[in-house]
Amino acid sequence: MTLETPPALKDYTLSNDRPSSPPTNELRRLVVLLALVLCAHLLVAWVSRNGLIQDDSESYVLLARNLVQGNGYVFEPGQVPTAWRAPGYVVLMSAVFRVAGESLMAVRVVHAFLWVLTTLFVYLLARKTVGPRAAFWAAGITGFYPEFLGFTGLIWSENLFICLFVAALYGLTFLREKRPLALYAGIGILLGAAILTRSTAVVLLPVIGFMVFYRGYKADTALRAGVVTVVTLLIVGSWTVRNWNLHHQFILVESNVGYNLYVGYRPDTPIPFAWKKLHTARHEDDYLGLVDGKTEGEQYATLKKAALEEIKARPLRSLALAVGKTFDFWLPDFFIARNIQSGAFGPGYSSFWIPVLILSVSTSLVVYLASLRFLLRKPAEWYIPVFLLLLALYTLPHSLVYGASRYRLPLIPVLILMAAPVLMNLYDRVRSQKTPA
Repeated sequence: MTLETPPALKDYTLSNDRPSSPPTNELRRLVVLLALVLCAHLLVAWVSRNGLIQDDSESYVLLARNLVQGNGYVFEPGQVPTAWRAPGYVVLMSAVFRVAGESLMAVRVVHAFLWVLTTLFVYLLARKTVGPRAAFWAAGITGFYPEFLGFTGLIWSENLFICLFVAALYGLTFLREKRPLALYAGIGILLGAAILTRSTAVVLLPVIGFMVFYRGYKADTALRAGVVTVVTLLIVGSWTVRNWNLHHQFILVESNVGYNLYVGYRPDTPIPFAWKKLHTARHEDDYLGLVDGKTEGEQYATLKKAALEEIKARPLRSLALAVGKTFDFWLPDFFIARNIQSGAFGPGYSSFWIPVLILSVSTSLVVYLASLRFLLRKPAEWYIPVFLLLLALYTLPHSLVYGASRYRLPLIPVLILMAAPVLMNLYDRVRSQKTPA
């Protein structure tokens, strides 16, 4: 199987060449594709309009409503402002609420447009890496990816986070190109917003350092990377200072990290499937003994300390847990299917969870296998080490906390980028065999 390589991208570090602007026909096809993606996601938004609000969604809605009502970043009026949830998605929701009167349907419609943006950024990133034609395949797979479609109906931060994550990654491909420094400040804003939506986006910072030194250091590249990094740190640092002033703890973004770490190393946390302990742990005496009567900051510190003590006391089990949580992280997802079953898309759709589960798992496996095939056939491209480093770094923090397969979703666009040329060429091969000579 032959995979196409854009000739201008064979030496990323030695040339500023990049694909030319898309021709008119290509733009028309892209617009049509994005319109179809929008329609599909709007359909999911409409279908899920009567869905139950549950689990993490409840906390996002409470925080956004209290922001709109002037009570501050709290779950209940009069409480000390919290750091339990990252602020990015909550701020977006509160903005929608101000305009649309606390309408969850309006939030879902915004989700649909966010997935169109995600699809567009995947297309642009693919065009700079795997080539223009494969970019359409990557965009199409992203736009209609079953789990991404499902998230439009859920009030979860992934809808915003994956868009910001892919946009920031696309921005980082400009580090070796001579552009106005304002562009790199904008990339820093994107990355800062991504981190404040989900703290694990911080793994893009070491990726920036790698891209500076990869195949030779250049001072102008370092300057651009420095602008991105400084702007990012200023944005994230302001929220970190806010957390310190409120909770007297170094909390980078979210204080729930302490609880997630604690659950990840409890003596009774299963290996694998650590997430099964997530909700039951809250009701057990040993957990309540650690948190009762403590402030949020004290709880964060206490739970983190308990996890570190468990790691120190049982290092081999902790290592086995890390392996198990890595398995959990990469497990094809059943999150959307279970949410359909539990009523998060409305009670009338609960019977659809089994076919959705089959579709989402099989699609994940196809993308996994095709991206692996790509890696085995194309090891020399400039972006391959960048993507592999990103995959490894993003997996690492999830091998430390309790682990859940839905957290791998920000990496799916990266896998789709690598899978698209393989699937495209497979399609061409099948089509050529069916065409008469």
